[in-house]
Amino acid sequence: MRNLIVYSSLTGNTKLLAETINKNISNSLIIPIKEYNNEDFDRLFIGYWVDKVFPSIEVSNFLKNIHNKEIFMFGTMGASDKNGYGEIIKKNAESLVPEDNKIIGHFVCQGKLNSKLKEVYEKRLENDPNNENILIQLNNYEESQSHPSKDDLKNLEKELSNLDN
Repeated sequence: MRNLIVYSSLTGNTKLLAETINKNISNSLIIPIKEYNNEDFDRLFIGYWVDKVFPSIEVSNFLKNIHNKEIFMFGTMGASDKNGYGEIIKKNAESLVPEDNKIIGHFVCQGKLNSKLKEVYEKRLENDPNNENILIQLNNYEESQSHPSKDDLKNLEKELSNLDN
């Protein structure tokens, strides 16, 4: 079976997941999604970063135009999955996939947020020091800095082990 791993990665988090998949799946090719050129593969591994509870626009458009493939989706989100946020992301992403495809797996984990975002939050906090939402966002930023973690990558490998190679 020929496997293609395509991904979009804004800060390197999703690329790390793609590289982990590439190490664990035989007969695979890995490329950034912008380099995809209608290559014919049996199975697609499609990686995305989350933008407002959906895959980035680039990946969303890509997903809508894939047909008759086995698809394993993987993504990274800036937010924690403490409140089931990852399941919402998965559902939204899967809703973009045409029904003639078969989704064979889906993995989502938290990714490290860009340090510029912390600066934005800190500046807002200077103007509104008691804003609970900003404090929550700063806490989430700190938590994100250890992701994708070794445990995240092990969990991804576990998901991949359930696939037929």
